[in-house]
Amino acid sequence: MNFDNCFSNVGSDWDHNPRNNRDDLTRINGYVELENGSSERVDQETTGFYFFQKFPLQNFESERDCDFITSLAFDPTGEFLAVGDKSGRVAVLKRNIKSHGTRNNYTDGSSFTNFEQRMEPKVLIDNVSQEEQHADGSLGYYLWADFQSHEPEFDYLKSLEIEEKINEIQWCRPSAMNQLLLTTNDKTIKLWKLREKSLNVAASYRSSESHLENFSDNIWNGTRLSPVSCFTNKRGDSRRTCTVIARTKNIYCNAHAYHINSISLNSDGETFLSSDDLRINIWNLEIPLKAFNVVDIKPEAMEDLNEVITSAKCHPCHCHLFIHSSSKGIVRLCDLRSSALCDRSALDFEQPDLATNSSFFSEIISSISDVRFSPSGEYILARDYMHLLLWDIRMSNEPLLKVPVHDYIRSYLCELYENDFIFDKFRCSFSHDGKLLFTGSYDNKVVFCNTMNGATMNHSIEKGFTRNSFGVFHPSQKILEVASHPLENVIATAAGAYVYLHRGY
Repeated sequence: MNFDNCFSNVGSDWDHNPRNNRDDLTRINGYVELENGSSERVDQETTGFYFFQKFPLQNFESERDCDFITSLAFDPTGEFLAVGDKSGRVAVLKRNIKSHGTRNNYTDGSSFTNFEQRMEPKVLIDNVSQEEQHADGSLGYYLWADFQSHEPEFDYLKSLEIEEKINEIQWCRPSAMNQLLLTTNDKTIKLWKLREKSLNVAASYRSSESHLENFSDNIWNGTRLSPVSCFTNKRGDSRRTCTVIARTKNIYCNAHAYHINSISLNSDGETFLSSDDLRINIWNLEIPLKAFNVVDIKPEAMEDLNEVITSAKCHPCHCHLFIHSSSKGIVRLCDLRSSALCDRSALDFEQPDLATNSSFFSEIISSISDVRFSPSGEYILARDYMHLLLWDIRMSNEPLLKVPVHDYIRSYLCELYENDFIFDKFRCSFSHDGKLLFTGSYDNKVVFCNTMNGATMNHSIEKGFTRNSFGVFHPSQKILEVASHPLENVIATAAGAYVYLHRGY
């Protein structure tokens, strides 16, 4: 598809006849519409997944609320996985590298290659130390660095406590030998620079293991951060080791009056979006003191407010395009070429049945919690409380695919509302090739959908729990965060204080 020709007509004649998109609709939904109005399923092969790694390895007797994971993000190469939690900490996992000369020069032949050949899950034993598994190459990712990104603050003018919780993480293009990533809480965005640094440490008469324990005192959820590599000279009186230094490069603050809900790096690698409930700003990575407002939906009188912004994402190929979602279940595509202030969107993507199906909970469950482009930029994926929604950017009048995630909880909406579970924000993601859709659900389930035939599959994380009064599910056991590897069929999910890695076969 020629994007230059397509996007030059933004805001003019993009509303194509849905009948002209029958092939796309059939390919995505997996149904063929018959003349009598019924539909027939087109059966195609689906993809399965299995769990192969958990982090941290230790099982905690009781999970602290501050340890719950709130953000996951792979870097563009898939070598690093960043994990943020409610206490403002960020842990960076790095892929185990033991051989070179393979794909992209970073693939670990002893870890992921073996997973491709195995059809059964690889079981990790909790009493095996992380260092031992790192040494024998059985670990796909290991803890590379961790640091405190945000601290709790207090806004004295508004008498408001600002949580340190990490709302989102975005990787930036690396600079020289530095890894760069953006992190944000409700008010402040920070650009972090991570770099490995070589240190000479005097050797002691104690064992090497105890020496390393004294050297590396960084702890993340009970998992010790090991040095990247160690070398001992011939005399044995000194040891050279590498550690990771995390430093703040830039701080972007004082541009949002409301809570920041998302950040997104632009395709030019130099600018990024940040959105709060009512505004979206665009920043330059090198200019932390100035931001430009591109979307502002704040009414003159706050009593006239009827929707808020819930998420915003940049187009993966075109730096002038971005989308943002709202609490009314609408996704809006904006084009910066038409106007510097996008008070009018180029296209609106909404469900036609929202106006007819109205109830007390309809507005709450139709609010979109996450939205993103496909890797090619041709499709838009959104997640509301009950469904996954897939749109073609050439057909905005209705979604190509509407996947029920957990319809069995519909009869429990009153109980979910009373316990605030109905306000849970679930993330969604495309696979690296755009053929699979991922999202989380209750009972620690991951929901996969094959866009080629519309088939869905639930994959449960092995984690014990007891049923409560809801009967058929446990709302406190849930997967809110999901992230997809950019180059391989691997996804990361977060359940409570743990990260689970899954691989497709």
